[in-house]
Amino acid sequence: MLVRPEDFLQRFPDLESLRRSPQAEVTNVHAVAINATPAEIFSLGLQRLSEIRLHPLHQLLFATRVAAGKVFGWDQGLVWDRETNWTVGGRVFFSRVEAIVPGREWVLGVENRLTRTISAFVADPISDSTTMLYNLTRAHFKGRMGRAYWLVIRRFHDTITEDLLGKLKRRVEETRR
Repeated sequence: MLVRPEDFLQRFPDLESLRRSPQAEVTNVHAVAINATPAEIFSLGLQRLSEIRLHPLHQLLFATRVAAGKVFGWDQGLVWDRETNWTVGGRVFFSRVEAIVPGREWVLGVENRLTRTISAFVADPISDSTTMLYNLTRAHFKGRMGRAYWLVIRRFHDTITEDLLGKLKRRVEETRR
């Protein structure tokens, strides 16, 4: 579900991801309730994120985005890694792990010629066995091309994030049984 950024920022003003993205022009937040603890979400889901298969259309969108980045030179120095390495400095897909607050927040960052983006998974236990998992994306755009880029990918970003969170929820809950 899409969450109003103002509500999220008010609820979690002290996040590491917010400290790492003070100039963000865009804040986008999605959430899903998962019947698991934050530790289970990390070990059963996030740590195995690369094993989750997105919808074929979303895979095509990712491939198109990667190809466009190469053709237009947006992503010089960006590395795509299929292995998930959740250590600070490690890689998850094309993002670098910037910080981990155990049991609470997993922060990823990516920078290219268009944007400086922070994406974080934030766990908020709502009972002993249920956690609200948020995906926060904050972006600072580098000029008009960066802002135009966001206008083009915004809808895709939302549908891919919802797909990923839904599959993450299913994987964790099914593995937990």
